[in-house]
Amino acid sequence: MHGSSGRERSSVGLTVFKGDVSRAVSLLGSAFSSARLDSSELELLKGEIAADHENSAKDFEYTTLENAHFNAYRDHMLGQPIKGDADVLSNISVDDLRSF
Repeated sequence: MHGSSGRERSSVGLTVFKGDVSRAVSLLGSAFSSARLDSSELELLKGEIAADHENSAKDFEYTTLENAHFNAYRDHMLGQPIKGDADVLSNISVDDLRSF
């Protein structure tokens, strides 16, 4: 399984044998429609993304593009940080994800 996120799109995929395509589609559908949300796993992911935020601040090209998008699209979703706002990230909970 592989996934990626960017400013304008996110993708998740599986590489499977030809005969397993229907099972793969079913698996992906289940992963999105009935995901199990675990608070301890969420805390691990929040730590990873927080570390990513810190590392991104050292990447001047990335920071410049983030700031350019913010200034150009301030009131639109394209103006928001790709990896979310660090302050919001630290406060997000499993209940917030469920309600979303």
